[in-house]
Amino acid sequence: MGTVMTILVVILLITIISGVIVSILFRKQKGAMLGSIIVTLLIGIPLVLIVAKLHDDNLKKEIARVIEQRGGQVILIEKMNVEKDLTPFESEAGNYNIVFKIEYTIGNTRHIAWYRGVKTINNIHDQSPGGGFDNRYGEKWIFGDQ
Repeated sequence: MGTVMTILVVILLITIISGVIVSILFRKQKGAMLGSIIVTLLIGIPLVLIVAKLHDDNLKKEIARVIEQRGGQVILIEKMNVEKDLTPFESEAGNYNIVFKIEYTIGNTRHIAWYRGVKTINNIHDQSPGGGFDNRYGEKWIFGDQ
């Protein structure tokens, strides 16, 4: 996890904890409590969206890195809907996964790869996201030439 993402996650946690504490302290004053909830949401929601975007960018950088290591050039990275789209992972993708279809070239030959990433913010290579319970699968690649 990059330094910026670490800082944003810490700020998000501080914001949420502070919002809860202030709301509890002012629970008898409805206006102050409502105000603290609104401020917490106004700060927290954009931070969540920024952290999610940074995580998605990190996954795409990892995809490009792996494809380039294989001597390829990425043409297209498409995020798949785990519940609706058909992927080679079939039932081996769950709520803790993000599946990408990657089109790339090596020389003049076009290839397709599949990447099952994880939603673990601080470790995109996590092999047991969410503690290793059912329907929690780690990072995995499937290349068309395997």
